[in-house]
Amino acid sequence: MAGTETVVSSFAGLKGGLLFFAGILALAGLALNSADLFSSKEAKESPPNDSPSMKVDWADQKKSPVGYSVGYSWGDIAIRIGLSFGVAMIFASLLRAFLKTVITVGLIVGAVCWFLNGRGLIDPFWLKFDLSAREAQDWLFAQTESAKGFLAGVLPSTGAAIAGFLFGLRR
Repeated sequence: MAGTETVVSSFAGLKGGLLFFAGILALAGLALNSADLFSSKEAKESPPNDSPSMKVDWADQKKSPVGYSVGYSWGDIAIRIGLSFGVAMIFASLLRAFLKTVITVGLIVGAVCWFLNGRGLIDPFWLKFDLSAREAQDWLFAQTESAKGFLAGVLPSTGAAIAGFLFGLRR
């Protein structure tokens, strides 16, 4: 099984640089928010949870054309982008290591079963499954023949109608 060493060592080169940059971006966002928090007069007079940068009034926030709320600062955006990129990259690397492990174990089990079956030490247990899958395939093909005939008659006119509609929407 691919251990944590494999996952950690996969963060060398470009992946490591991107992960490092994402961490730096998140830390820069924290620094920006901390600077805003400690530089305001209200933050010195009240606890940090009452400062304007920590409160979110969802009713007063309006959406900007870019999609970010007006209440977000550059620090908030940097934290969100840096952390989401870093977490997604780590998750994808763990998923890749997991899938490689599952495929490797599956191939080894298949090779062992094939070898033991060839030597006559085990009986093939997948013959009933194979027969059932073939019956299901034949049934599915029989069911789709009628749908195939219907679609062959309807699709050309539907395609023409959609094309006419789209050309009608053009200037």
